[in-house]
Amino acid sequence: NQELYDYSLRYLVQREDGGAILVAEQFYEYEVCSADPRTGTQTCTYYYYYNDIIVVNIDPDGRIRWSKKIPKLQVSRNDGGFFLSFAFAVSGNTLYFMFNDHPKNLNVQNGGSYKYMNNTKRSVAVLVSMDMSGQQVRQTMFRNQDLKTYLRPKLFMQVSEKKMYLYGQKKSTFKLA
Repeated sequence: NQELYDYSLRYLVQREDGGAILVAEQFYEYEVCSADPRTGTQTCTYYYYYNDIIVVNIDPDGRIRWSKKIPKLQVSRNDGGFFLSFAFAVSGNTLYFMFNDHPKNLNVQNGGSYKYMNNTKRSVAVLVSMDMSGQQVRQTMFRNQDLKTYLRPKLFMQVSEKKMYLYGQKKSTFKLA
């Protein structure tokens, strides 16, 4: 009963029975500009927000079977959201979502409050798996600082039902998984 705002459709997955899975992410950006009163020089800061993921399961007749939210709060500034958003894969009847998250969000219980992931150096790469009934399991894939690389979720490729490539980067060093 709440209005969804600033959601971008990311994926539309056709099910074998003619239904579909819709995946959307809340995304918005804004800028804050200020002028130096002495010189008149204007400085702008750009903020990028990549928040909750919404998954909607649609029956072959077009009715919504269920909709679920995957809580996620990510913010960065002046970088275009380089390490934000999520990677997505489908294998059999399971949906997989991979993204950088605040480590304290792994233990949040229903109704608890999530923390913004705003420091990639202290983040963890998280995997959320969701079955076709909407049940989800959230777990750590790795701590970014342990692997000395940071997950770049927007740069991924699923090449088969059981294989996908993930990209990690730290400065000019990169890793593929």
